[in-house]
Amino acid sequence: MLFAKNLLNPGKKIKAKDKKEYDYWDVTFGWPKDSDMTVLRKMVTEAAVAEWGEKARDWLKNGTIKTPFLDGDGPQAVSKKTGDRYAGYEGLWFVRTGSYLKPGVFDRSAHPTDDPKVAYAGAYAYPVLNAYTWIDDKAGKGVTFGLSLVQFVKDGERLGGGGGQADPNKFFEKIDDEPDGPSGDKPKDAGGLFA
Repeated sequence: MLFAKNLLNPGKKIKAKDKKEYDYWDVTFGWPKDSDMTVLRKMVTEAAVAEWGEKARDWLKNGTIKTPFLDGDGPQAVSKKTGDRYAGYEGLWFVRTGSYLKPGVFDRSAHPTDDPKVAYAGAYAYPVLNAYTWIDDKAGKGVTFGLSLVQFVKDGERLGGGGGQADPNKFFEKIDDEPDGPSGDKPKDAGGLFA
């Protein structure tokens, strides 16, 4: 499942080590907790071992190295601003991915697309991810995923208010033309419109 908040447009600017700001696409993907995550976990382990050697296996187990796997039922799925749990995260493992380059987005026919009707929060998609390590003075060591490509698989329940434009027929009625105002008299001020 795709939580595509910033798939088609960059979500923010990130200041890099060279002190320049760059566009950054950050996209979250979720998987049911009973999914086979072996391939993704292997990618994380291989990246950590390549960076820190065999001791990284133990570090991953004891939490010395942070992993990208976050618990949709845990505190990571709660908004720090509002304290509310993010919609749709329950029962999932999720990972936050990112890229300094715009990810390629493809429809079911493997054609490139920038259509927000295809790439929306709640759609099902296949991501192409790469695991890489990071070190931060405050947060320590970790492994995360970069995002390269995404292919739409099927529609899902739209999440986070990204459902597009509402149906105006549910909210509005046709208003007949009344050139002289509601009372039939030509209004001298706005008072005739709110009678």
